[in-house]
Amino acid sequence: MSNLAKHDMNVDYSKIRLSRSKAIRLKCLDCTCNQTSEITNCDIKYCPLWRYRTGKEEQDELNPYCAF
Repeated sequence: MSNLAKHDMNVDYSKIRLSRSKAIRLKCLDCTCNQTSEITNCDIKYCPLWRYRTGKEEQDELNPYCAF
């Protein structure tokens, strides 16, 4: 298990230099209440981090209703 599998809520992550993928992973862990299986099974595809939640970009159908 990686050191980011369960993160410490008492750590001030604003003072730690994180890679982009680790920051995304921490946000996903925060969103799923530290449930790593929920990150893999996440179905909130409108989340801007959804494609990157597993550490690599996942391909999906682009949402035609999402205009940037």
